[in-house]
Amino acid sequence: MKKKLLLSALALTGVGAQAQLVATSPIEDEVSTYQFAVEDMSDSQSYAAGSDEGSSSPVIWDVKSNKLHNFTHEDTYYPPLYDEETWEFLGYDYDNPQPDPYEGSFHAVNNAGIAVGEFGSSYADKYPCYAKIGDAEVTYLYADHEAEAGGSAYSISADGKAIAGFYFDASWKTQACVWVNGGKTAADRIDLPAPTAEEFGGEIDYVAARWISADAKVVLGYAQDSNNGSWVMIYWTLESDGTYKVHADLAKKYYTSFDIDFETWDMKWVHPENPYSNFEPMALSANGQWVTLNVCSTYDLNDYEAVVENQSARLNLTTGELEVLENEDGIYPELYGVANDGTAVGTSSMSFGPMAQRQHPNFSKKAAGRAPSDARTSYIWKAGSTEVVALTDLFLDDNYFNSEELSCEFVMSGITPDAQYICGYRHATDNVDLWEVSSFIAALSDESTSVSSIKVDSAKFGTFKTLENGQLVINHNGQRFNAQGKKVK
Repeated sequence: MKKKLLLSALALTGVGAQAQLVATSPIEDEVSTYQFAVEDMSDSQSYAAGSDEGSSSPVIWDVKSNKLHNFTHEDTYYPPLYDEETWEFLGYDYDNPQPDPYEGSFHAVNNAGIAVGEFGSSYADKYPCYAKIGDAEVTYLYADHEAEAGGSAYSISADGKAIAGFYFDASWKTQACVWVNGGKTAADRIDLPAPTAEEFGGEIDYVAARWISADAKVVLGYAQDSNNGSWVMIYWTLESDGTYKVHADLAKKYYTSFDIDFETWDMKWVHPENPYSNFEPMALSANGQWVTLNVCSTYDLNDYEAVVENQSARLNLTTGELEVLENEDGIYPELYGVANDGTAVGTSSMSFGPMAQRQHPNFSKKAAGRAPSDARTSYIWKAGSTEVVALTDLFLDDNYFNSEELSCEFVMSGITPDAQYICGYRHATDNVDLWEVSSFIAALSDESTSVSSIKVDSAKFGTFKTLENGQLVINHNGQRFNAQGKKVK
């Protein structure tokens, strides 16, 4: 009852004024139906990039004209033939051609409308590529197709001259790299060095790069721990000679793997003095200073009932400060975007889908406009704050985010460097036959920094709201609560 009362207070005090919906992607036009899920937007908010969930094709969204540009290609696939007894490869079944619509996704886009990602056969691994708004097809980055099975381009610098990503061989051994000068030749691809076992604190399988700063001076990625396959944060910095230097000191400081005694089956931490058994990177700020992570505290490995505590975190590479979000309410969003001041956005990992009304027994009993309890929820973690605010609480008066007709879930995937704009996508259903996917861009006001206190008639409602150091505090009958209904001091 207490949380319901607080939500009513939030509505009365006008929290919805803190944010404004800027644009939503089209769901259909005269020719096509779209299910666009955005992964990233340009700093100028002119373009966004992602994929169409219906066709699995990469997409650039021209926000100003509100048009989606799907990159498609169809080829022919001939199934392989094998000996039924020995499984020896015999060739291809040229009498049984199959349509092969290519698939892929774009993961990042800059202000010039250049998006990077991967694209390729729906029957095989994809290869790194890019496309510019207005192009009719993607352009592939350099790859050795004889030695490599695939790869992806994941991030692009502001000027478009550097693209970070990885490639891998048939055994899925991955190599982090940066493409420069257009990335067309082998000379344009720079392999990023892996840390030694001494530098990392243990043996690794491979390294991959996912994010690059706007000036291309910082690249963020991970090393796969050989013991358990965990993806552990490492990063690279551009040196004066044009090479990149690997940094694994933070992994060595914070992360520990575990060993198993196969005679007794007892397990122990390799570095018991380190606090985290998971230290996985999720995003890098444009200025190269902030990293968001998923972390997991160590626990009793031999206690099968031990509580495994996952948490969200952000790390300042300049100061070395690590902030870990308390998750007393079970909230630990995957922070897919982080601004230059450390403000981070992300989404809880649970989800519901088109079959949710069958999978979730209480789905149809939910109030109109409310997602089931296992739906993904998006959050904003403001710089300097110790708590998160739910995306929907910033848009209480907006029907897109708080629909009275549809059950919705949201994934928040990006934030601009100045922390003023966010992007993400919505899954919406009427619980019967409608299923829509659309993306959005929204503006965050600077109200929390320009207004110190906002109050309503406390005599009438017994409640007033204050904004203290960018954090929303609800004062009700002499007690103080945050936006989630939790008591605060």
